[in-house]
Amino acid sequence: MAFQTNVFRDGEWVTETVNLHAVLRSQRAGPKGPTKPDPPKPPQCGLLTRTLVETARANSILPVRLRSADRNDIAFVGDHFVQICELRKDGVLAEIVRKNDFGCRIRNACVIGSCNIPELKDEAASDLPSFPAIKFENDQADPFGFASPRPPGTSTHLPPQLLMVILESGDNVLLFVRPGADGRHKFVATQLGSPQRGPAHLGFHAAVDPSSRYMALACPTDSFVVFELESHEQLNDRYLRNEPLLPVASFRLRRVRGGYWKIFPRQPFQLLGILPNWSPVVDFTTTDDFTEWHQETQKDKAMVPWQLAKHRKPDRIFATCEGGSKGSITEYRYGLKANIALDLEYGAVMKQAWLIRFCNLPAFDGYLLLLSLPDSTAGLLLPSDFSAATVPDAGLVPYDLSSPTLALVAFGHSMTQTIDVDGEITCLSLGIDDTIWIGVRKGSQTLLAHGSLQEPFDGLQVIDLAEYVPGRVGSAAPYAPSPVEGIDSIISVRDTVLLGTRSGEVITVRKNAGSISIDCEKFGTMPASVSCSYSAGTGEPTILVCCDNNLVSISIDQHGSRRDDAARLKSKARVWPVDARNPESNPVPVQVAKAVDMPSQDGVIPILMLSGTRLLLAEMHEEPGPVHRSIPVEGSPNKILYCHFTQCLVAATNQPRGPNLVFINPDTGEDIGRPTDKNGEPQAFIAGLGKEGDRVMALAEWNYRRANNVWNFILVATRSGRLIVVTTEKEKVGVRDGNPPAIRYWTRFRKEVKEPIYSVVGYDEGLIYCAGHTIQWEVLDPNERRLKPLKSFALSSPATSLRISHNKLVALTANDSLLVLDNHETAAEETKLRHVDPWRRHGIDTIEVAGPAPLSPSPTSHNHHPPSSSPSSSSSSKPTPTTAVTSTSSSIHLVADRDRAVAGLWVPWQTRDSECEVILEAELPSSIRRFRRGRTRPLWEQRLRPPRFGRLAVTADDAEVLGVALDGGLYQFTLLGVEAWRVLKFLQNLAERVSSSSLDGGEGEEGEKGEEGEGEGLDLEPKLAYGLEMHVDGDVLRRCYEGRALERLVVRQRHVARFIELLGELDGGEHTRGLAAEGDHGRYFQVAYDMLEYYLAPAF
Repeated sequence: MAFQTNVFRDGEWVTETVNLHAVLRSQRAGPKGPTKPDPPKPPQCGLLTRTLVETARANSILPVRLRSADRNDIAFVGDHFVQICELRKDGVLAEIVRKNDFGCRIRNACVIGSCNIPELKDEAASDLPSFPAIKFENDQADPFGFASPRPPGTSTHLPPQLLMVILESGDNVLLFVRPGADGRHKFVATQLGSPQRGPAHLGFHAAVDPSSRYMALACPTDSFVVFELESHEQLNDRYLRNEPLLPVASFRLRRVRGGYWKIFPRQPFQLLGILPNWSPVVDFTTTDDFTEWHQETQKDKAMVPWQLAKHRKPDRIFATCEGGSKGSITEYRYGLKANIALDLEYGAVMKQAWLIRFCNLPAFDGYLLLLSLPDSTAGLLLPSDFSAATVPDAGLVPYDLSSPTLALVAFGHSMTQTIDVDGEITCLSLGIDDTIWIGVRKGSQTLLAHGSLQEPFDGLQVIDLAEYVPGRVGSAAPYAPSPVEGIDSIISVRDTVLLGTRSGEVITVRKNAGSISIDCEKFGTMPASVSCSYSAGTGEPTILVCCDNNLVSISIDQHGSRRDDAARLKSKARVWPVDARNPESNPVPVQVAKAVDMPSQDGVIPILMLSGTRLLLAEMHEEPGPVHRSIPVEGSPNKILYCHFTQCLVAATNQPRGPNLVFINPDTGEDIGRPTDKNGEPQAFIAGLGKEGDRVMALAEWNYRRANNVWNFILVATRSGRLIVVTTEKEKVGVRDGNPPAIRYWTRFRKEVKEPIYSVVGYDEGLIYCAGHTIQWEVLDPNERRLKPLKSFALSSPATSLRISHNKLVALTANDSLLVLDNHETAAEETKLRHVDPWRRHGIDTIEVAGPAPLSPSPTSHNHHPPSSSPSSSSSSKPTPTTAVTSTSSSIHLVADRDRAVAGLWVPWQTRDSECEVILEAELPSSIRRFRRGRTRPLWEQRLRPPRFGRLAVTADDAEVLGVALDGGLYQFTLLGVEAWRVLKFLQNLAERVSSSSLDGGEGEEGEKGEEGEGEGLDLEPKLAYGLEMHVDGDVLRRCYEGRALERLVVRQRHVARFIELLGELDGGEHTRGLAAEGDHGRYFQVAYDMLEYYLAPAF
């Protein structure tokens, strides 16, 4: 008896006829000679994915009064978020509140409530266009009974309108906005179920009648449901009694023949303004020095391991946004937005500035602006509307302006105290209970002196900061701060003192019960200036740090929530001053900043900033979020890279006359590229570009090495089959009147083929590209000065990505996923296929990251685990857990496909002609368009984020792995050791079993079910396998962390016991050592919150 089977031999699949009796005889025969050692098994690890930046693309924009009748709010509804903004008098949209925890995609949204809202009568809305009245069918009175606008801030009644959000899960969420206990606006959500046995995809179409008594939700085909809504009086009564709103009184299913038609309004639309929406993102890059996880392909640069790394400037993120004839390069930024309201060019350099209320002129309503200059002090009068700045008359300012002003403090009483200090006084501050803090420099010592000025004066106590802040020399701890060079500024906040040093550190000093705890964090290399201000009606101060021309807002952990009760900063967020009317303006360097006490809108803090000779007054938002910067370019950019040898961005743009290259200064946004021919004559396009209808398909750097010399080129591949090698040269400094030197570039080599070139990569003496369905190897002949073919390999689909790893070519194809080709250990003109992905994925992009060490083969087993029956299924075998240590001899390829999935493939490099192993998979809200690595964490986060809590370093220097989607969403990918994966997956499984409201502060379902049978809860245990089970959704964990939901999730005794057991396995029990397993479990929950905070900290 014989049968045919497919066998993978010598790099290709072949069909062979196998005799069954021969197979059985070979199985009975004993081994002949020594047996080969078993190959290693695939490693085991988890993958944590989380959303860093949500897409800003809005599907619908709805005017809605969600707060009160006198607030002109607008709802921006996207796939996963609802953003409420207020349209102000000056036409600027002010962000109010955002909700992004719906748990699934938003299908549709509509406004429920009165359309007959009276026009705004206050001054803030006097310039806004009036809204036309809505015609009611029966000329009935307004069913919501609004005769006049209610006072702002009213929270005892419902707002005039509500927002109904229809989710893909079939649930409906009713939203409105109310101020919370802390004064910040928060959403109030009521979740409504959909009709049982209703039509599929209900809510694809949505409509509300003008009286808001009926709402219709329709599916895409022939069914819709009409809901009868309760009156506003009934809903308001329930709201006053703190009962669920339940706006649906009844509903009825209708079926019709035909389609749905959109009826346009009786009156034409009135254009109020044009808002920029998000454009498709097709490529992005970082300013990282490396592109791989190790240093194999970049030998000219030294990759410092993370254990020895020092503080470095964080990398920046840039993406291409296609926008028709006028596209842009977008820089991803995250932090607190500060909208500039006043930009005053003073003309002279200022050292300090203060803005105080001026009451010396009875007829003047405004402020006095004091400016400390190098040799004097100047004053300016600003009216309350900041319409103009005037110089006050002589003698009108009651202060001495003949010398520079060092400090300005409002003090309730006067006193005189003379104190002798041994050393140079660098700065001082007055704290609570008349405690004075003095920065002293004595020789090479940096001292902090403090004492109480209350009678009797007992002298000063001196603290030597060198005893608390370790130096870099001789310290084994990674990211240890450098020795303190001197104190530049001091502020006191209750029992905590913050010191800004001349070497860029911020030192936190806390006195508690006679003891002193000190912590030091690095913010930059230039002096750190710290300021503290209080606003009327707020109990918390606004603390700002200026360092390296950057502005950072920080807060202090006043309550000692951590176990060690040490002095440390609670939160830190970069502040980005922006011009709301000109989002394309260059970043503003800030040398001095402080909050000012003046009237402001809810949710913003007025701050005063100095930037060179400019004085800025801005409104700083209290909640962090994306603050992207847009760099306009000519044409529509579709490819981008950061060129390391020119230190600028290189983007390929599509213009009406054909594709072109632009060289962009990342700091100024200026195009500094100058295309020429080989003789240096200016040209509109370099040779090979500028062909109408063509398009750049690939862009890469090439470090050509020959005879110990290195030449740097840029590789450009086009759809028409052109391969262009570009040479660059910086112009001499001074040619452009002190501006950054321009970059001249021209075509050095060019090759044309008949098929599109989809990807290209360079290596030492040659380059590899994919033309059509064929991969070509070519070398550069220095004598003939042209590219000469070397090898080729035919594919069944184009290769969209090429990279070199382990001296082999890794190709990602459009239809056949990952292929590993070997052209070194074969004949001169032969290329072998060594490894393939067992699943045919439609690949988009891939990146190689460091992985854990492979598992040792089991002594009782001699085979690999069998392939899964599907890409997401688990293997029947149960691998042994691996340690949370990455291996330099093992790597994982993350592959993104068109089905919104990311797979982790392990390549068995030591076993030829074998399939890749799928060790993990993940499902994301959107398909990843590009992967990139980058050391993007802020400077102050670098010391706090070495690998711990079971996190695996994905690169040798512990960079971040980021991915961008077509809709602009930015995602982070983190590898987890098995112990960390078990903890986080266990928490995710618990969170997915409860209602959405329980994660935000409501009662969870777990606590209501009580103890059940023996089999209950088995699905909560993480199952160690290969596939989707190894994916941890960081967005679910973020909701648990922000809602402080762990205590509501882990309530049953066996869950608590398992929770404690899993935490004890982290990092060898380091985090739970000394904690009691019985009694209060608050310490264990704090460990888990610290772990979530560690993993969910901002990555850029």
